[in-house]
Amino acid sequence: MSDSPFLRFIELVNIDRKIHSLVQRQTSLDKSLDVTNKQRTDYALLIEELSKKVLQLKKNVDLQELEMKVLDEREREKKKMIDNLSDYKEYQAIKNEIEAIQRLQINHEKIVLEAWNQVEAAQELLKKKEQESIADMQKLDDDVAKLVQEKTFIDGELSDLRMQRDTHLVNIPKEWLEKYNIMGQRVDNPVVPIEQNSCSGCYQQLIAQDLVRARHGALLQCKKCFRLLYLPDGMK
Repeated sequence: MSDSPFLRFIELVNIDRKIHSLVQRQTSLDKSLDVTNKQRTDYALLIEELSKKVLQLKKNVDLQELEMKVLDEREREKKKMIDNLSDYKEYQAIKNEIEAIQRLQINHEKIVLEAWNQVEAAQELLKKKEQESIADMQKLDDDVAKLVQEKTFIDGELSDLRMQRDTHLVNIPKEWLEKYNIMGQRVDNPVVPIEQNSCSGCYQQLIAQDLVRARHGALLQCKKCFRLLYLPDGMK
């Protein structure tokens, strides 16, 4: 680490750039983790919803089969009654009731069959989604593990860089740090090198007098964008 305030300041700027880049990467990783965890949650919710649907359809089958048993029981009762009748009108009335019940039974058999078809279709879909989710969830779990591992690595790098940053603050003029902090709140690159006699941030051309000062290691401020400027050759 250099004892020159100017060189220490530039090193501080480079450390801050690395920190900024790592923080941005960390933010990107957090977003990726949120997306991946949401996908895992969506899979779990889908399986849960399909399982609930299967249960509801099974309950509907039970209800329809119960209704079928009620119709069967009514038919048996009417047939017992008709066996003991001698009056023709009563016989005919009960017979008509039995025929009406039988028509209901025929219609209800179709309803029961359709209810069972719905259960089987829902069970097949659930089974398919469960099989698909096993591989997909494994991939998502692997993705989460990789993201967490990278985040842990970045946390370590950030910790090291922040410790280095603290050591570079020593002996840097307060005025430089104040201007640097103010510009850092406005733009991502508050300190930029002079390139082709211009500010590399906004491309404002520098006057000859400022270029001479920069060649002697002076830290300048752009008259247009107010970024802090330095000449790499002036650091030597």
